[in-house]
Amino acid sequence: MALGLPMQRMTRLMIASFVTSVSMVGCANQRDIFEAEQVIAHHFEARARRNYDTALADYDEHFFEDVTRSEWYTTLRTVTAKLGKFESYDINGQALDARTSDGPGTYLKFRCQVVYSKHGAKETFYMLRRAGAAKFKILAHEIDSPGFLSK
Repeated sequence: MALGLPMQRMTRLMIASFVTSVSMVGCANQRDIFEAEQVIAHHFEARARRNYDTALADYDEHFFEDVTRSEWYTTLRTVTAKLGKFESYDINGQALDARTSDGPGTYLKFRCQVVYSKHGAKETFYMLRRAGAAKFKILAHEIDSPGFLSK
């Protein structure tokens, strides 16, 4: 029975360590979600003020490998011209994103329903906080609206 007591203590200690680790991971995920949402909020605020240069600063450098800053600046202006003035947004889904092709870090995906004065839009943000980086950046951004089809 002398061997059983240390094993019980060790088992309890291992369980307590596991529960603590799981709790800390849960908090880190919530903190990550909150911090990524802050970048999205900042991004929409900049676009609402039509400060597209500030909005462009929210994007990761890898975003501009397929489209130049100038092209995306024009795209953001076109969104305003076609869909109208930004009014509000609601995040209606978020998840860990499985992609890892852009290196180590935390990847999150957010789906937003966005209200503009002329048309609504669904915008999806793929966010990345690179390992060792202080904040999340927009790695990919999809904007879908029937307003793009109207004249």
